[in-house]
Amino acid sequence: MRRLGALLLLCLLLPGPAVASGTAPAAEPEAPSLMQIGADIWAGIEAKAKAAAQAGTAPRAPAGATEDANLPALPYFASLKREVTNVRVGPGFDYPVLWVFRRAGWPVEVLNRFGNWRRIRDSEGEMAWVHMAMLSNTRTAAIQAPAGQNVGLHSRPQPEAPLIAWLAPDVQVRLERCRNDWCRVAVKGRRLDGYVPQARLWGIYPGDDYPARPAQPAAGTRNEG
Repeated sequence: MRRLGALLLLCLLLPGPAVASGTAPAAEPEAPSLMQIGADIWAGIEAKAKAAAQAGTAPRAPAGATEDANLPALPYFASLKREVTNVRVGPGFDYPVLWVFRRAGWPVEVLNRFGNWRRIRDSEGEMAWVHMAMLSNTRTAAIQAPAGQNVGLHSRPQPEAPLIAWLAPDVQVRLERCRNDWCRVAVKGRRLDGYVPQARLWGIYPGDDYPARPAQPAAGTRNEG
């Protein structure tokens, strides 16, 4: 399993109040889920940041800029550094653990930053928080396919190229190079490498190159040397 639920909810059944014949007990309001609590926490953080910016008490970053030139622009993909990773409801150790990842190198999408904490989304669309120390810049991906179909690992970046193997959904791979909608990957734990369509990978955005192509000089400029 990629992750395990970390909270056990214990229910103590107690006799309820007597109900008159022919009447139904009043419905109790449904308690919010931990997922909803986490979403509310981030909404509150965003609201406070927006209010501070509007009041002039916090500097506004230029459009499209990050708070640190050394940090990648949001969103971006990273991977889990350790074999066991606690994922929390909010950005802090005081928040309860929502689930536990038990798979080093699993790809996650980083959506937001708050101090040393990162709000991530997994391949199933769930969102929560991890400490930045638990993330690695190593680029990995997971095989994804509709209806649980296997994906072919090809010897060349062409659909008619010979097949090396069939990869099942959620097989973890390391990204080596992505160009022209194909990625060269190495299968974790196996001596297998080859090409798969980029659209069948969760861990890189459609059309993105990896490694990124170097920036081209603007037209009309020349290098000084």
